[in-house]
Amino acid sequence: MRNTAINLDEWTKAFEAAMTPLQATEGFSTVEIAESLGMTVKMARAHIKRMIQAGAAECAGRRRAFRMDGSPTMIPVYRLVGKQGAKK
Repeated sequence: MRNTAINLDEWTKAFEAAMTPLQATEGFSTVEIAESLGMTVKMARAHIKRMIQAGAAECAGRRRAFRMDGSPTMIPVYRLVGKQGAKK
């Protein structure tokens, strides 16, 4: 079985490459991160947590989204901190 684990730097580069300019400032939801990088939401959450602990990402706040039943909710969004992220 092939080891598909990537290190924090590789994941940060993939995250930067997947970002649009708007997402660089407003942030990505966990689901958007998972979908853009082809991983599960559970894996994306683990990577986000590691990036926040390493100071490479931050919670950029919350934005409005809609649940499956159509009711509105607020979800956390994350952005990179550093050369590609909104904060420098």
